[in-house]
Amino acid sequence: MRFEADVADLDGDKLKVRGLLYAAGNHVPLDVDATVNAVGDEFEIEARALVDHRRLGMTWSPMGALGATSKLIVHGRLVRTEEA
Repeated sequence: MRFEADVADLDGDKLKVRGLLYAAGNHVPLDVDATVNAVGDEFEIEARALVDHRRLGMTWSPMGALGATSKLIVHGRLVRTEEA
């Protein structure tokens, strides 16, 4: 899986991100709601979205283990480093 995105809108600590989700040889547009919090001079990001597997062509799994949708949850931290 890969998600390529740009920030679409920033309102306080709320972030709207628009991008493309790539999986299983396909891609679909995906809007993600995120929250950004400053922690010292770093930033923590939490993002959530609902992904419909059928839109990515993923319609089958062994024993029906794959439901129609999954929650995509991302936790990240942006850290400034000195370039070498």
